Amino acid sequence: MSLVSVLYLIFLGMVLLVYYALPQKARPYLLLLSSWAFYAINQGYYLFVLLLSISINYLLCRGWAKHGNRAWVAVSILFNLALLSFFKYLPAIFGFTSLPDGSLLQQIAIPIGLSFFSFQAMGYMLDLHWSGKRQVASMAQYSLFMSFFPQLLAGPIARGKSFIPQVSKASCFNYADMVSGSRRILWGLFKKVVIASNLSPYTDVVFQNYNDHQGITIALAAIAYFIQIYMDFSAYSDIAIGSARLFGYRLMENFRVPLSAKSVTDFWRRWHISLSSWVRDYLFLPLQYQTRAWGKAGLTTATMITFLVIGVWHGANWTLVIFGVLHGIASTWESHSKELRAKLWQSLPKRIGNVLSNLIVFLFIAASAILLRSASIGEAIAIISRIAGSSPLYLGSKQLLVFAISGMLLVFGIDTFKGDIPIDEYIGKQPKALRWALYICLIIALPLIGSLSSENFIYYQY
Repeated sequence: MSLVSVLYLIFLGMVLLVYYALPQKARPYLLLLSSWAFYAINQGYYLFVLLLSISINYLLCRGWAKHGNRAWVAVSILFNLALLSFFKYLPAIFGFTSLPDGSLLQQIAIPIGLSFFSFQAMGYMLDLHWSGKRQVASMAQYSLFMSFFPQLLAGPIARGKSFIPQVSKASCFNYADMVSGSRRILWGLFKKVVIASNLSPYTDVVFQNYNDHQGITIALAAIAYFIQIYMDFSAYSDIAIGSARLFGYRLMENFRVPLSAKSVTDFWRRWHISLSSWVRDYLFLPLQYQTRAWGKAGLTTATMITFLVIGVWHGANWTLVIFGVLHGIASTWESHSKELRAKLWQSLPKRIGNVLSNLIVFLFIAASAILLRSASIGEAIAIISRIAGSSPLYLGSKQLLVFAISGMLLVFGIDTFKGDIPIDEYIGKQPKALRWALYICLIIALPLIGSLSSENFIYYQY
């Protein structure tokens, strides 16, 4: 049940109606049962993996609260890493996917959302440990935190200290939340079906047949794929945040106009914020503290390990390791060359310096996105090497590209004006006539130049 399907909108509407018809105390339990039903519809018997993760992690949290022994924290982290390794890394490392068709080991699939709810579990335990408080949420509250259906499959990665208090405050119906949530869902649907889905056929054809293309076609496909990922993933986050808002819950913002970043470090402050802030708080800062006596070498070590984890988090493929290493190197260079770069940009007019820095970061990210798309390092090298060649420009379906570009111009234009303000707040501040004109345009565009289908989001694979 994709979040861009009519089935999801029906499911969301039915849960919403029952939710506000129930007494406040019963509402979290409805959300919990609905979340498990939602996951079962998408993943079938893999629901047991989610339930196992909830049960074991909760017991470990209770054990820590009772005994206060650091061993409980270690076991929790090891358990979640083992769960991730079994489903996500061992099949690739030991070549289970190359076994004969139908073999039991080959049938091991990665449960959707595994990386997201595993990181939530580890974050909750570490927050408990570092706070020193022996108070653990109830089993129902913790279970909903781990399996809340709007963000279960692809985030944003929730934090227990911000999510669980909302469960205990079972909110009343709020008209402002309904309007804000609906705006956010509509905006997410537009980005997914009008932009990402219309770019997908073009990037698929070029990358699946890269031997037939060279030069500007490969470069254009790499840029298009980066924009496709952004529109696709931010669309999921918008729909998730909007859906949660309908129930009175507020999830973390996951994107803050990342295409405006003027450095790789700034890009990661704006891109997939729930993941980048998670690794910053639970990995980078502790590593930086432990290696503070090493000076710049300590900062470099902490940075490279952090970005290596970001790369590996995306999957068990050497292309993803290289992706993390490249971003780690870029971020390290930026941290060690602040004075040099400041002098360079000061020698240029401010506007030109901003445009150049933004363009350099954009092209670097687009080039590195080829690693996310490639099945192997050899394939990535082959694709990149063909950029230097020359062949006629391939555009595929010009109609689909016109649709996608039209949508991009709208999104990029609004992003430019709104800055870091969430899109639902920005739209809410506009004159009534302009708001309704935008609503009508978005609603008309969905069936005319897009389609509500069951097409999955790119980040489901992570």
